[in-house]
Amino acid sequence: MVAHYHKKKAGQAICGEPHCQVRLAGIKASTSRGRVALKKRERTVSRAYGGVLCMNCTRQKYVRPTEYPYFLARSRDAFFL
Repeated sequence: MVAHYHKKKAGQAICGEPHCQVRLAGIKASTSRGRVALKKRERTVSRAYGGVLCMNCTRQKYVRPTEYPYFLARSRDAFFL
């Protein structure tokens, strides 16, 4: 009689934004303990919030707020013409 031990299957990293369950592209599937042994290039991607948020959530959180003052200034200038 021999005991066979099975490891749990490693899960794919998902987006950290609430209600967004998108799997992160470019991040290797691993357990939290196995993530320590991975190289940095396997744990993250070279983008703002890389390895934490998906592309769409990054755009909403990072790109849109930086564009907002520009549009606000243009609408205000158009209003006073």
